Amino acid sequence: MIRTEPRLSLYTIDTEYCDFLRKTDRCIVYNGGDKSGRPFIGIVLTITRSDSQKFNYFAPLSSPKPKHLTMHDNIDLIKINEGKEGVINLNNMFPVPKECLSLIDPRKKDEDSDEVLKYKLLLTNQLEWCNRPENTRLILSKAKILYWKIVRGNAKAKLVARCCKFKEDEEECIRYCTLKGFI
Repeated sequence: MIRTEPRLSLYTIDTEYCDFLRKTDRCIVYNGGDKSGRPFIGIVLTITRSDSQKFNYFAPLSSPKPKHLTMHDNIDLIKINEGKEGVINLNNMFPVPKECLSLIDPRKKDEDSDEVLKYKLLLTNQLEWCNRPENTRLILSKAKILYWKIVRGNAKAKLVARCCKFKEDEEECIRYCTLKGFI
């Protein structure tokens, strides 16, 4: 089989960068502290603006919760394995410099506790689901449609209210990169 979609990977993101963005966008999810001992994890998608500038967008994953089983897939939410393995929160995706990403290796290690092994199995299952070609296409398609609806002002107020401020976050991303000397 010839694969035309990018292979997705799992990442954590720098807390300092999230804190920086949160100053201007209340929808940036808090990723500090010890939220049940689990890091803030997501996949990275590439969005190309109308001026051809490309941004990496971090799309957070959520661990499974009972509510995911009854929620409906939407333009800004994708259920992983019908919600049994969590969701992808496209509404909370935001641009991120590659320097603020850390690749996650969900492979098991001898020293992993049972709890860590269980979590790594969930991450592996989530990533495998995301990398099925039909699911990768779905994720990329929904992310781009959502992005353009928000950026062009074609979204309903309820959707806008629960989404990150994509255009403003891109400007803040550029500002952060400049401040940190990434560009």
